[in-house]
Amino acid sequence: MTTLADATTAGGPPAAAPFLPHHIVPDWLGAEESEGLLSFALAHEAAFQPALVVQGMARTVNNAVRSALVLKELGPWKPVLRQRVRRLVPELSTRFGLSACPAGRIEVEMAAHGDGAHFNRHIDTLTAGSRPITQGHRQLSLIYYFHRRPRGFSGGALRYYPLVPGAAGLDISPEHDRLLAFPSWAPHSVERVSCPSGHFADSRFAMNIWVYDGTAP
Repeated sequence: MTTLADATTAGGPPAAAPFLPHHIVPDWLGAEESEGLLSFALAHEAAFQPALVVQGMARTVNNAVRSALVLKELGPWKPVLRQRVRRLVPELSTRFGLSACPAGRIEVEMAAHGDGAHFNRHIDTLTAGSRPITQGHRQLSLIYYFHRRPRGFSGGALRYYPLVPGAAGLDISPEHDRLLAFPSWAPHSVERVSCPSGHFADSRFAMNIWVYDGTAP
């Protein structure tokens, strides 16, 4: 298994590797805003709810597939993050060959991964049988990582899967203040988190952000 442990602005793995492209932005929010986002997460611990997964047209809790806590109500942070992401969309769309797709709505949620949390291999684009026809398609996925320092957890890498069977995957470390972007149809997983203290504050925190293709309001 290939591991990407250090921050890089590379557009993806070497050309010979059979992956869809990805892009990493280190120090995306900076010290002040990343700490502010963490403080917001800790202050709203009681509002986090078990993460849902899509099964057919239903959304349900299935810890065998995905174990995490999520927060949808983000107060002043939602417009801030949407604005920051929207500024990145033209560059990312060009980088990933999506320049013909206008950006639509931007969905944002906060996720906390404590001890044992994970998300099995999946893609972020819902199939026609799993989404309302008016919802449009997710075209870009972005994940922003933040956490206490020193880090109170281990594991939790995003595993980026190759499109060619038998090729090694790529593990991308959830480094503090790192933004990761990739096409929403790229297969990936969240590897299991170990958080020995069990404290919420020691969780692997992330903002999950999805940019839709503009085909629906």
